[in-house]
Amino acid sequence: MKTKKAILCLAAGISQKSLIVKAKSLGYYVLAIDIDKNAIGFNFSDSYIVESTHEPFKIIDKLKKYINDFDWVGIINRSSGYPVKTVAILSDFLNIPSFPVTSADIIINKNKLKFSCIKHNIPVGEFKIQPDSY
Repeated sequence: MKTKKAILCLAAGISQKSLIVKAKSLGYYVLAIDIDKNAIGFNFSDSYIVESTHEPFKIIDKLKKYINDFDWVGIINRSSGYPVKTVAILSDFLNIPSFPVTSADIIINKNKLKFSCIKHNIPVGEFKIQPDSY
């Protein structure tokens, strides 16, 4: 039986250090992920994966060895960019309730977000699409 609650922390730099330390103080097992093999947060997490937070499927390949050892309950992410989509993909893999991957894809693409707002009658300011941005 998986008794230890665990969370992933996407990125392990100085900006994530306090989050990792707090999660540990709350009793969570913390697995941090960062492309920098010397990320400071690795010193405070229980284990880590050296991988880009923009590569969810590479993370999954490395995460598989941990999957059955813990009760995965959450993912910490401070980014508003592509890691938002990584969170959705990893949440699906770990069976953690989260927003859908399709929503994440819209959230991280300004033009898709604006068109989605228009489709759902949410007012948006005027905008102009750059030729290679959509």
